[in-house]
Amino acid sequence: MVRRLLPALILLIFIGCSKNEEEPEEPCAISGGIPVGLVVKVYDKLSGEFIEEGIMVKAISGNSAIRLFLATDSSTNEKSYIGVSGYRPGTYRVRVQGSAYVTFNSNPIELVLNETQCQVIQQRIEIELQPL
Repeated sequence: MVRRLLPALILLIFIGCSKNEEEPEEPCAISGGIPVGLVVKVYDKLSGEFIEEGIMVKAISGNSAIRLFLATDSSTNEKSYIGVSGYRPGTYRVRVQGSAYVTFNSNPIELVLNETQCQVIQQRIEIELQPL
């Protein structure tokens, strides 16, 4: 008797656990890597050249500071400083410091969640640093 019920039981478990084809895809599924909340381009105010050495770029929110790192876009070859996880909404200020430049502090930048409530809408800013 048990031998006859076992295949039927396994079939019921399989059917009950199989994915429903009509279910929508997980709305917060990651595709294409981890999203970035802030993209910052920093230029020398006098020369207009992008600054890639001798500065530190940070995003500050409350008592925490997140260092932004220099990255190159593989499709355009453009450089920028990127950081703040795309999963961290909040209000940030960008601070840029360097020994040859006047320290820059941005106005508040609000990173808000997108319509899926899964990640923030990326903000891009350009900064011109005043040489000393």
